[in-house]
Amino acid sequence: MKKIFFYASLIFLTIVSFFFDKDISLKIAENRTPFLNGFFAWIASIFTTIIIMLVITTIFLLQEKKKTWVPSLWGSFFLTGIVCLILKFIIGRTRPFLELGLEKLSHVDYSFSRFNT
Repeated sequence: MKKIFFYASLIFLTIVSFFFDKDISLKIAENRTPFLNGFFAWIASIFTTIIIMLVITTIFLLQEKKKTWVPSLWGSFFLTGIVCLILKFIIGRTRPFLELGLEKLSHVDYSFSRFNT
C-alpha cells in the first residue's frame, strides 16, 4: 500500500510541476548574479572535462594495464580541445535567444560553450 501511495504521489507531483515550471525558472533567473554565473559555469566546465575525460578514462586504461596509451589519450583530448576552440573562433556563430526571453549569459557567446573540449 505504501508503494502505491508513493508512486501515485510521485506521478501527481510530476504533473503539477509542469504547471509551475515556467514560474520557477523565471524566479530563479531574477536572482542571477553575474559574477557567480561566470564562476560556476567555469568551475562546472573545467571539472567536468577533467573528471570525465582525463581521470575516469585514465583509471580505465591503468586498470587494464595499458599504461602506454595514457599519453596518447591525453594528447588526443588536448588536440581535440584546441581544434574545437579554433573552429569556435573561426565560425563565431552566436547562440539563439532563450525561449523565456532572458538575457544571454555573458560567458557564453558562441554556439560552442567556452570550455567545450
